[in-house]
Amino acid sequence: MIEVKRIQDWQGREVIDSAGEKLGKLEEVIFLRDSDEAVFARVKHGLLGRHAYMVPLAGATATRDHVRVDWTAEQVGGAPAPEGDLDADGARGLASHYGLEEPDGDVGFETGTTRAAREQEQAEADARARELEEEAAARRAEAKEAEQSHAEASEEAKAARETAERAEREAAEARKAVP
Repeated sequence: MIEVKRIQDWQGREVIDSAGEKLGKLEEVIFLRDSDEAVFARVKHGLLGRHAYMVPLAGATATRDHVRVDWTAEQVGGAPAPEGDLDADGARGLASHYGLEEPDGDVGFETGTTRAAREQEQAEADARARELEEEAAARRAEAKEAEQSHAEASEEAKAARETAERAEREAAEARKAVP
């Protein structure tokens, strides 16, 4: 298994086969969905990188300058290179080409680009959720303060009513006292 954080850094680097022969440049990495396991690399080759093929990443290693795959140029030649996320048919075709065990039918794959976009969307959603939670906390604090102010105002109003009623009673008694 190749660590996801490191393999993404390899994009654009030279890919060589097990004998040291150049295969092309690493264009994209395909991962098992819901896993950090990088399983295939899409390698561009030819004039202006117009051609591509997929190479299994099992056993791959990296140096500063290149990625070395555990396959020969002869084995890689003619490998299919589906664009975008790998579907079940594409995975079966690659497994057949390389003589690998076919993946389970419910195993999903995604490109590093798709994964990065999904992770970015998740990070943005998390940040927005935090902002909304902070706003909700501020609104709760404002509501509590308003409730306290309301309670204090209610107490003041009650005290003022009681004072007014007492004054009215005293005024009525004072009027009665005068003959």
